[in-house]
Amino acid sequence: MWLKWKMGLDGVLYDLDPLIVSNGGTSTLASDGWLTLTGPYPTAYLDPGSVKIQTGRSMDYMLGNLQTQIDDIELTPGPQGPQGKAGAAGTQGDQGKLGPAGDPAPCVQCQDVIDASFDMACQMFVLQSPPSVAQFQAVVDAAVAIAIVNANVCPDSYSGFTGCAEMLTDQVQAVYDDKF
Repeated sequence: MWLKWKMGLDGVLYDLDPLIVSNGGTSTLASDGWLTLTGPYPTAYLDPGSVKIQTGRSMDYMLGNLQTQIDDIELTPGPQGPQGKAGAAGTQGDQGKLGPAGDPAPCVQCQDVIDASFDMACQMFVLQSPPSVAQFQAVVDAAVAIAIVNANVCPDSYSGFTGCAEMLTDQVQAVYDDKF
């Protein structure tokens, strides 16, 4: 059986209604707070009223005892627990700043671009000669256009022409006459 009461700082219990035991039973409330009912058929009930019970121990003693128990708790950590699951990946960070422009590629001479373009055009007509200078011109123009897009042509290598393509056009007839 549990009883509910309040205890003051002086160790005195209060707000405990008296316990009536009948049928030949007796009750004992020990200083540690345990209530014992004895007898052949004890019946207990609370009777309204108020009784003060001295426990014999002060609140300072009880709080000190409690503090000793707290101080004696072993704080040695246990073994490491298992690793938890990996969390979800975070969002993509912001794009970094654009780096400085690199050095320009070394330039190539216009005549080197023209020679490579003529070589390519001539290889295309190895099995069958072009039927006209105009068809040869069209293939060479396409070859030089591809070469110029991918090359850094030296601006001072046009030999008086306004551009490398104009310099190539000036040489088409001579190459056609020489090869075909």
